[in-house]
Amino acid sequence: MKTRVSTFRLWAEDFASLFAPRCCAACDTVLMRFEEVLCTGCLNELPRTRFHEDPANRVQRLFHGRVELQACSAWLHFTGTGMVQRVLHRIKYANVPSKERKRGYNQSQLVVDGMLEAWPRANPRHALARTSRTATQTKRGRLDRWSNVKDAFVVADGPALAGKHILLVDDVVTTGATIEACALALREAGTAEVSVFAIACA
Repeated sequence: MKTRVSTFRLWAEDFASLFAPRCCAACDTVLMRFEEVLCTGCLNELPRTRFHEDPANRVQRLFHGRVELQACSAWLHFTGTGMVQRVLHRIKYANVPSKERKRGYNQSQLVVDGMLEAWPRANPRHALARTSRTATQTKRGRLDRWSNVKDAFVVADGPALAGKHILLVDDVVTTGATIEACALALREAGTAEVSVFAIACA
């Protein structure tokens, strides 16, 4: 019975793909049944940074002298016109996007959810709260980005985070202003260590 249901589901998916095929988020090629989000070709061509092998990587240097961080890394290189930019833009604005409410989800939280499947840890999703709604950071310079977010975050439950090592996850690190503001709020709340991971680094 279970096999029959699985076969029917596969048949239904194949039939549906005739009218609304699943396409690669990078190149728009129709995805094979075993492919998810990206086709195999694009997945193999992702510009990986390997920053995890370099303690003095670009993300770590970006925050040097600004805020004390235990470790920093990013998975991919980001350019304004490239595969990573196209994929992240589609993930971020596919539903015609305030921020999470307009998009219906938080793309950084999607990454966290995936990480937690392989690496189960506590997920203090609402540990940081915004004190005010900030304007988008897109197209702002470094100083303007910092002034936009420097007082925008507060730790909602300091005692719960005291002495903990917190990993901040973001989609793209550019000037690092938002991460710096979050990390400073966490350090002031008494966290033992703060580390940073981003999907991509500009």
